Amino acid sequence: RSSPVIDGERVYTLGAEGKLHCLDLASGKVVWKRDLRADYKVRQDFFGVASTPHVEAPLLIVNVGAPGGPTVAAFDKASGREVWRAGKEWGPSYASPVPAVVHGKRRVFVFGGGESNPPTGGLLSIDQATGRVDFAFPWRSRSFESVNASCPVVFDNKVFISASYRTGGALLEVRPDFTHRVLVTT
Repeated sequence: RSSPVIDGERVYTLGAEGKLHCLDLASGKVVWKRDLRADYKVRQDFFGVASTPHVEAPLLIVNVGAPGGPTVAAFDKASGREVWRAGKEWGPSYASPVPAVVHGKRRVFVFGGGESNPPTGGLLSIDQATGRVDFAFPWRSRSFESVNASCPVVFDNKVFISASYRTGGALLEVRPDFTHRVLVTT
């Protein structure tokens, strides 16, 4: 359900059952693998895992959604070893991490939140080098059956997110100190 990610001589895949693989692109041989459902005690959502991992320098950033955290984890793309974890309040979503340069600094935006009771989720702005969360903005349908599935749209110093089932969208401004301000909700 997620797209494979090619980076040089490696390809990274994340399957519907939470199996994360690093493969040699030429031979298809497994370089390393992780079972995220087992490693992080993530229960199976209705449609399984569908978030595409993101390669950022030496890291592979994944929307894990573990109960009690991490919401996001970064792995060493060469070894599969966990480098950092971020967020603890939201489960997995189907949205993929989105990189952007905001105010001259590299960030990754992750829209977390899957099936949960009570329904929770929202947007995380993360310093991709350290895993430090700049801000967390709650945004998700109040319906248990819903999940956050659309990827954040980042432009200039703004981020747009959207959720279904009468939730609508929100446009946030990222301030120079990496706090946020809500500009519009629909």
